[in-house]
Amino acid sequence: MREAKELLDAATPDDLGILESPPDCLDIRVSRAQLPRALRVADALLKACERRGWGVKVQSDGTFVHVDDVPIALTVEESLEAFELPPRPEITSAYSFHYNRRETGRRPSGDLSVAIRETHNIWHHNQQRNWRGSEKRVLEERLTEVIIGLLKLSSAVKADLAEKERKAFQEQERQRQMKEALDEQKRLQAALAHEKSRVQHLIDQANRWRESQSVRLFIEEARKRGRVDELGIEGDALAPWLTWATEQADRLDPFSPSPPSILDDAERIEHMCDGNRGWR
Repeated sequence: MREAKELLDAATPDDLGILESPPDCLDIRVSRAQLPRALRVADALLKACERRGWGVKVQSDGTFVHVDDVPIALTVEESLEAFELPPRPEITSAYSFHYNRRETGRRPSGDLSVAIRETHNIWHHNQQRNWRGSEKRVLEERLTEVIIGLLKLSSAVKADLAEKERKAFQEQERQRQMKEALDEQKRLQAALAHEKSRVQHLIDQANRWRESQSVRLFIEEARKRGRVDELGIEGDALAPWLTWATEQADRLDPFSPSPPSILDDAERIEHMCDGNRGWR
């Protein structure tokens, strides 16, 4: 407290008459006239905090009381009051006059207050954060209320942190369950697509087998007749045709080895000149 007094005694007031608190000094924002009283208020508050085992840390961005490990900024400040400035002439001439208007300024009011502020930034409508004196009670008589306010604000911050942690855990759990559900959906979709493919392949094979059997019956009937009038095949042409037709039946039959055929080269033949189209 002695160090804060020395620093503030040497401080320069700003344009409004409030001493500019130097870095690493108690957060006291008052006029020089109210400095002794503000130091007494701050001393009483900080001693009350220390008796309760609350650490006090003076930093470049403020004075912080650690209430149950919750940092809360503490400020002693003097409010400003408006006052009417004396009128000044707007025009200088033989008919000098003043505009009929009032101008106001601001200056230290002599009224002190104590403010607390959480660094966690919670929002509680019913949480008091400022105390000032009144006609019935001076500020010094309300310092116990400030201590109680520090306790309440600390509890509110911890409750808010716990609630945010609970919501964060819920969101994390929701995300985990969503990921599990999406992974399971992908697995089932892949299994479904694979099963559909197997079923379609089975149907295709059954259809090919049925077609192969139909072709074999046709071939057998042609062999019995010794000719196929509708195709113009008879005599010596019948035997090569029967061999060729049997190969086609084997190619359709999923239970038979597939003989080689020019049909296997259909795609290659289709695209064999793709690189030479510019010759046309």
